[in-house]
Amino acid sequence: MTGTILLIDDDPAILRALKRLLRPSVEKLGLEIFSTSEAQEALQLAQQEEPELIICDQRMPGILGTELLRKISDLGLSAQHYIVSGYADFDQITEAFNQGVIHQFIAKPWDERQLLHSIDQLFNIQKMDGQPLNSDGVLFHGMLSQDPKMLEMFQQLTRLSNANAPINLSGETGTGKELAAQAIHLESHRRDKSFVAVNCANFTDQMMEAELFGHKKGAFTGAVEDRIGLLQEADGGTLFLDEVTTLPLALQAKLLRVLQERRFRPVGGNHEYSFDVQLISASSQSIQDAVASGAFRPDLQYRLEVLPVHIPPLRQRPVDIIPLLRFFLNQLMLPEEIGLTERLQSQLKGYSWPGNVRQLYNVAQYLAAMCDRRETLIDIDLLPQHIICIDCPERQEESADRLKPLQQLDVTELQQLLDKHQGNRTATAESLGISRMTLWRRMKELAVN
Repeated sequence: MTGTILLIDDDPAILRALKRLLRPSVEKLGLEIFSTSEAQEALQLAQQEEPELIICDQRMPGILGTELLRKISDLGLSAQHYIVSGYADFDQITEAFNQGVIHQFIAKPWDERQLLHSIDQLFNIQKMDGQPLNSDGVLFHGMLSQDPKMLEMFQQLTRLSNANAPINLSGETGTGKELAAQAIHLESHRRDKSFVAVNCANFTDQMMEAELFGHKKGAFTGAVEDRIGLLQEADGGTLFLDEVTTLPLALQAKLLRVLQERRFRPVGGNHEYSFDVQLISASSQSIQDAVASGAFRPDLQYRLEVLPVHIPPLRQRPVDIIPLLRFFLNQLMLPEEIGLTERLQSQLKGYSWPGNVRQLYNVAQYLAAMCDRRETLIDIDLLPQHIICIDCPERQEESADRLKPLQQLDVTELQQLLDKHQGNRTATAESLGISRMTLWRRMKELAVN
């Protein structure tokens, strides 16, 4: 399949970098690339070449990329529009996304692997059952969403990225707090310095203190040499303290003093060191609840929650479930022509996702490993049993309704349907909206050859 890509950026270096990045896809897929640094020429090229994909910078001389793409959309072209930006233009980008003017937002610096795979997927795609593995949405430093609450959170992360005040991320396990912390770092002026992350729940009291502040040789058993701590390692960059509510009270007091004085002393040391980090903390347990139970110091709470950000759970944004699943399946290199049946999508949207996005990624890994890559559809029978949960009282009626049409087919009806499709099981399964494996199981039950 041949196709055309139009690159629009006023920086020649960016255009060269994009062309170099896209070269393997161009050679593999037989694509043709046009590029320009002028808005007017971009309009002319779009009209002449009718590209399938347009990658446009947001900050163009005299015009925003979103406005330029809006003008291109008015030409009646059906191109996919990707906006690339290193600036905090989320108001315009979100508005354009909601209006269908852009289909993906890519933040600078972009993730080369994700961008390449997205482009490969776009030009390889064959729409099966009307449900291609297409992950349109705002892609913000590895986080994909169409949900207004998440898009608002992306804006908030960008606004806070250069605040130089402690940021606290709250959200259930698996919602993506570390990804959000990384996004803040990458949006900030500290992006070229270290991003250092630590899960406070993984260390004993003494180990955590030495991990944070470092230690001198002989400070405790096993300290055979001097070692710098995370504060020093992250100096100039960002320090992310995950599960901060698990810190012991004694260490909380030391951390509070360090944050107040902006100086720390290694374990077993006599000299104090200054530091400059963007501190981001996170916890799956509410800090307020930890304070109420006496497990967390209220004065440290006030110090950490200067800039609070909440990440909503996946069950509160069901619009993201299927796009995220497709996004993950694409990352796992599942063939793009494999689609998702309607009843599988319905089941996933109705599930509560206690493990949130992390659990959804695990399901994607399971499906990618278990599916027959010769199939055209992934059906409900491939889901892990705890997600199908057919025996759960609240799911019995819903599951029965979904399976009813196939179960009502008798031997004669099923044989007639197979005959209609000349014995082609794939076509028969698609006509029923199920996978070939589900059809095979029903044929086995009815002893249909």
